[in-house]
Amino acid sequence: MEVDGKNVTLISNLSGNSWGLGISEDFELFASSANKVPAQHVHAPYPYFNAVGLKKEPALQIFDYPTFYPVTITRQGDHFGAYTAAAGFDLYTARSFPKRFWNKTAFIGAPTGKLLGSFQLKENEEGSYQAINEGSFIASFDERTAPIQGKTGPDGNLYMIDWNNLIMMHGGHLENPLRDKSHGRIYRITHKNNKKSQKLNLRNAGTKELINALENDNMFWRMMAQNKLVQGKKYDAVPSLIDLAKNKNLDGIGSNPAVIHALWTLHGLDQLDGSNEEAISSVNEALNHPSAMVRKNAVQVLPKTNRSAKLLINMLDEENSNTLRNILLRLSVMPENNEFGEIIYSLKNKIKDMKALQAPYNLALIRHGSSLAEKLIAEGPPRNKKNEVDAKPIQEKPQNILKNPSFEEIEKGLPKDWVAKLHYGKASLSIDSSIAKTGKYSAKIESKVGGGAEFHMVPRLEPGEYLLSGWVRTKAVEGINGVLLKAEGSGMSRKESLRLNGTNKDWQKLQMNFKVDYDSGVLIYCLFGAWAEATGTVWFDDIELLQLTSDKIVPKVVDVESLIAKEAFKKGADSVIRLSKLINTRDEIFTRPFLKGLSELDNIKFKDEQVKLLKEIANDASPKNKMTFAIFASNNNIDLGLSKLATTIKGFEVELLVGDPIKGKEYSKSCVGCHGGNFSGLISERSPSLPQLSKWYMQGQLQKYKQNILGYKIEDSDSYGMSILMKDYSNQQIADMVAYIKTFKPKKQFNTLDGDPQKGKIQYQLNCMACHQEDGKGSEQIYAPNLIGLSDIYLVNQLIKYRDGIRGSGNGDKHGKVMQLFAKNLKNEQVMKDIASYIISLQ
Repeated sequence: MEVDGKNVTLISNLSGNSWGLGISEDFELFASSANKVPAQHVHAPYPYFNAVGLKKEPALQIFDYPTFYPVTITRQGDHFGAYTAAAGFDLYTARSFPKRFWNKTAFIGAPTGKLLGSFQLKENEEGSYQAINEGSFIASFDERTAPIQGKTGPDGNLYMIDWNNLIMMHGGHLENPLRDKSHGRIYRITHKNNKKSQKLNLRNAGTKELINALENDNMFWRMMAQNKLVQGKKYDAVPSLIDLAKNKNLDGIGSNPAVIHALWTLHGLDQLDGSNEEAISSVNEALNHPSAMVRKNAVQVLPKTNRSAKLLINMLDEENSNTLRNILLRLSVMPENNEFGEIIYSLKNKIKDMKALQAPYNLALIRHGSSLAEKLIAEGPPRNKKNEVDAKPIQEKPQNILKNPSFEEIEKGLPKDWVAKLHYGKASLSIDSSIAKTGKYSAKIESKVGGGAEFHMVPRLEPGEYLLSGWVRTKAVEGINGVLLKAEGSGMSRKESLRLNGTNKDWQKLQMNFKVDYDSGVLIYCLFGAWAEATGTVWFDDIELLQLTSDKIVPKVVDVESLIAKEAFKKGADSVIRLSKLINTRDEIFTRPFLKGLSELDNIKFKDEQVKLLKEIANDASPKNKMTFAIFASNNNIDLGLSKLATTIKGFEVELLVGDPIKGKEYSKSCVGCHGGNFSGLISERSPSLPQLSKWYMQGQLQKYKQNILGYKIEDSDSYGMSILMKDYSNQQIADMVAYIKTFKPKKQFNTLDGDPQKGKIQYQLNCMACHQEDGKGSEQIYAPNLIGLSDIYLVNQLIKYRDGIRGSGNGDKHGKVMQLFAKNLKNEQVMKDIASYIISLQ
């Protein structure tokens, strides 16, 4: 933003309630966020996405684990044991503390745990960083201690801001008139090996003193000097800044902060817009600086010229991945040059699996590779129609998740990969070669005097349904718990199989189903006695764990070929026809990623003759490629003769489940902050009232958020936040949450906008009544929700989002696409207000 607070630019979205922003000495942006997300890296700021129209990518989570380490069990929070309200992300940016702190240690407040944690930043060689959790830097027994920031001060020491508040969290259940909002504490933390910091006063500093301050070892003073030079328009500093920018020295961490500040000060004084050749020359020189930190900042201040673009394209062999990320980002805003497309495309294998580099690579390629699609397709292998067959679903047999399930692999006399453990009394655990259901061996537990023991394994399971089974033989087993299989973990409810006692000479099969709600380790037990006394002998064999269904959200991966083809297709109907015709001459498998660029395009205008040509091309397409043409035809309302195929396109289908309101009460605590204690919505949070909505609709909407069908657009910050939140819940937990919300009564709504209900009635009957019914209460058969009970502000906001394509564009959201059509029919926002006013009158 500007210094006066105007022209705010959205840089990135974080994963939850945002608490901290951190800026490193080399101007990387970091953040902390609520709900177990203490460290994120803004690897690709949104203005770069805006420049080419690519879907935005949020900040990357870079922490190794979110656990915090309080010294007392008295703490607040909905994520006990982890950073819940991660506050601040403050790097140590001076030189008074020892070297290991310099631009590497980030201090993150955990007020719910009464501590200030520290994370060590390390480049991960993939274009980003890893934040390594070092535990607590400061932790308190005082229940009022609430650290929210740990900043580097002007003297090079650390200053911890303590909100000193007994109640930290938001939400109606924590409202208290005794809550202290007026007092706090500031602690000054020094290091026993402190290096004394130079005292400065820049209030009336002249140009020379400010230039010298750019070389200070504390970023606090460097930033202040840069600010005074730029805001004070100290143009007489330019010659000295140019000289400083040419300095090739390195400090103790391989950087030269003075050069970085000199470059940005020249930029701030408008000396890098092409008007000062000597200043531009100093930047070009800095592109070859021995410090990668300097090089990446020099890249960022380059003017947007063809000359700069050529310098950048020659730097693509850069070894430092974070500098390469910035080179690609800067290339994405340079003047388009089709000659660069093939050079950038050649990096594809080099950056494979480097998550932080993928978006910058795509951005640069889209800018310079719009003509590349045709060339790449033409170079592909020719089409062979004999090899093309209709797509048939592949029936895959579920694979056993457990290692060494039949105990055939032995290590030190016990089954490999299994933990053999005595947990009660006396019992022996061994491998038996005389008895086995299959193979040569079985796992044996025996106790003559009474005991309990187990073989267990801890596979990591994704959300979904599982079937655990195993075969057992028993001899004279007696005990309260006998022999059984068991599964338990933090992400599921404990489940046990049938318990066996006595003698079973034939192998008996034990089995059970269980559901995992979220990604977690699950203990799989083969139990004898089960923490109680048992006698006798049991043999286990062929233990099998199968995954029956998956609730895992798989991120959509878009091939770069699809992106560059999409840019080419977007140029219009002629481009669609020309490229599609070329695709039909090339191998089906090779061209499939390119053709996928068609699937999300809409509003392409076609003349009748062009539709006829494309229909012929679609008819000649390979069987597997025809579906893409059917989707494109449906999205653009043209007839390509594939209507029968188009009807097989499946949209989202809700999994309706019976919810438990008692369990739902706990889950719905995360809803209170935005929807209020009675879930009637809060205007300040732009949130809707919920109790009046049907169970089928609420479950469906929340599952859409979970599946990225709703909330996938970062521009829709409200829905994006919902999408992030719902990924933590299984469909069953969502049903429980809905069941609890439905125990509340909806509140009456009132007109707050200047809508005319009489005019709104006419528009409602024309545009809304067919689906939402005359009384506004909707219809489950056509997936139209009840509108009665929603505020007029919320209704208008949603209509605007549908009109602008922010809502309803998700893959599979067929009902949302219908809403888009009707919202676009509404003349203006006043008509929307009139409709909302009429709906309010139907209460």
